[in-house]
Amino acid sequence: MTIRHQAQQIRTDYLTVRDTVADAFRAPRPAPETESRTAFVRVDPWNDPALQADDADEQFEGWCSQSAFRADRVECETGADCFLSQDANTAACGDPSTNTWTPYRILAPVQPAIDDGSEPTLSPVGLRLVNGAWCTFHSGGPDVAVEGWGGSAGECVEPGGVAYPFWSTYPSGPLGQPYLFELGGSGYLRIAVREGTPDAPDYEDVAQIFY
Repeated sequence: MTIRHQAQQIRTDYLTVRDTVADAFRAPRPAPETESRTAFVRVDPWNDPALQADDADEQFEGWCSQSAFRADRVECETGADCFLSQDANTAACGDPSTNTWTPYRILAPVQPAIDDGSEPTLSPVGLRLVNGAWCTFHSGGPDVAVEGWGGSAGECVEPGGVAYPFWSTYPSGPLGQPYLFELGGSGYLRIAVREGTPDAPDYEDVAQIFY
């Protein structure tokens, strides 16, 4: 590929991302419908005027990749989930559990999402349990395997610092998510945690799903 073609491709990618991000700001993708008491929280860091006014002293020199589920969501070199500004030139990365964000200027173009028609029903960035714990996802296996589960989906940390894994299973549960389980008696979607087994699950209720 010649330098001219490379420049044209970079320009095309930027315009694709910018236009799809603008569409996402105009018409955000709605939360899925469930019969549960579990609430869905759309992460929207750029709704904060203070963040919009920030000059973004930090910057990414590497590439960021656009999410197929949500056009303004990207995964950048830090491995963290970040959210693009409407012009797609800045990404807000941080902690949705505390709503604290740092803006980063993006030096390289964002790689557009590949739309293969298989977008997930839901792609959360975190879970808040009824007991106050905040749960994050990871792709690695569990530190200690528990027979019968499909692996560790992530880790939950309670306000007092107590931490424990939560588990995935197959086939997937509600909303096509391998870690979600049907409603309990309290009416919330649930996750299986700690050392519970498929025969004797240790469930916790999910108060909020951040996506």
